[in-house]
Amino acid sequence: MKTMKLLFAGAVLISFGLLSIQSGPQSDGKVLSVKVLEGEKLSVEALVGVSTSEENRENSEYIVEGETASNGIASFKNIQPGTYYVDASNEDYYGEGEVTVTNGDASLTIKMTLD
Repeated sequence: MKTMKLLFAGAVLISFGLLSIQSGPQSDGKVLSVKVLEGEKLSVEALVGVSTSEENRENSEYIVEGETASNGIASFKNIQPGTYYVDASNEDYYGEGEVTVTNGDASLTIKMTLD
């Protein structure tokens, strides 16, 4: 009988929005924007990878990957605070950088050179 009362009380709290059950991690991370240049011009469709260590970057072990849009920027959502190691490449160019995400959104510009 106690179990039925607890289940009923929980159902009432959920239906009134007083209690919520979350599944999975919270999405309270920040946005990391990576602007990629080939020399002085924006690099469109460059591949961008974000790693948690230099070793992971060197081994192409990324926590997220993406490609730059027409504005030369790749954006990654829900990045937790910390230091990240980023590389960018296309057929002929390569570049890398390091960025620290703190309490706000972060950005990094990578100027690629001929590989």
